This record gives sequence, structure tokens and C-alpha cells, in this order.
Amino acid sequence: DIQVFVDYPEYFQSDGNDIAELIRLAAYNGWTIEDLAATPNTNMTIDYEITRADAQYFSVAFLSFYFSRGNAHPSSEEYAVTIDRATGSPVLLSDILDFSDSNELAELISEEFTPLGGWVDLPALDELAACYIDNLLFDEQHSFYLTDDSLCLIIHYFRYDFVLEAPLSSLPLKHPF
Repeated sequence: DIQVFVDYPEYFQSDGNDIAELIRLAAYNGWTIEDLAATPNTNMTIDYEITRADAQYFSVAFLSFYFSRGNAHPSSEEYAVTIDRATGSPVLLSDILDFSDSNELAELISEEFTPLGGWVDLPALDELAACYIDNLLFDEQHSFYLTDDSLCLIIHYFRYDFVLEAPLSSLPLKHPF
């Protein structure tokens, strides 16, 4: 028994829309029905927030929550996708930020970004920056989202997800927003 719940708005359901299909695939974050079938008795709920929708970018942040009967506790994960409306392609962090190497990016994260949420036991920003860069090597596409005036980084740190935010105006951007 597999149950997956994703409540898509009209935008995602338009037939033949390539961007809508990219968003739909991103919602599942690499999972397929076959993957889910391999873990029976699983419930998966995917919530989302459209964080930016203008002529240039369409950005969506997702929160997936899944539980398999017999597991000790449920799991959750935050991830995102940003689509360039002109090309219809997913955007990479390196398409937006101008940085030369991982050290420069780590310094930028430590100096310009602040955490969202009221975390009491937040790790040091340099530690989160190092973790973000390690994860970025595997998935540069789903680790950030845009708002109208900010860039938000999603950092998977052990079993927690932290979000750091910086105003676009404070960042070295490859092109103006």
C-alpha cells in the first residue's frame, strides 16, 4: 500500500507545459513510484510554497514528509527547484552567484547569510557552510530557492534541514535581478 499526496495548483497541471513537468518531477525529488513500491506501507506528503513567480524565475520550496509502518519515526526533507522561464531549464546556484571556488562560497555563506527559524542549537555558520558545499557537489539544483529579494540555501545537516537567507542586494550576482 503506497500513498503519495501532492496538492498541485492549476499551474502544475497544465498539459504539455514543460516547466510544469519539471516542477512535478522536482516535487518527487528523484523518487519514482517503483522506488516507493519497494518500501510498502509508506505514506508520503509533499507540501510546497511558491517563493518566486515572475517573468524571469519560477521558484518552489518543497517539504516532503514520509513514514513507513514499522519505522521508529517519520522522516522529512526540504528541497527546492528554480526554473529560468526564458530557457525552461532548472537553474543552478552557479548560474546566479558569482564565486570562483568552494572557499569563496563558504566565506560568502558565513558572512552574508542568516538562519531562518528560531533554532536554539544552530551549528556555527562556517560549519553549515562546509556542509552545504559538500552537499552541493551532489545536487546543485535542489539546494536553494529564490524569493523576490532573497536567496535561500537549504542545508542538510545530519538529520536536520536548515535554511539560510541573504538579501540578493548583498550578494555577488552574475546578472542583475
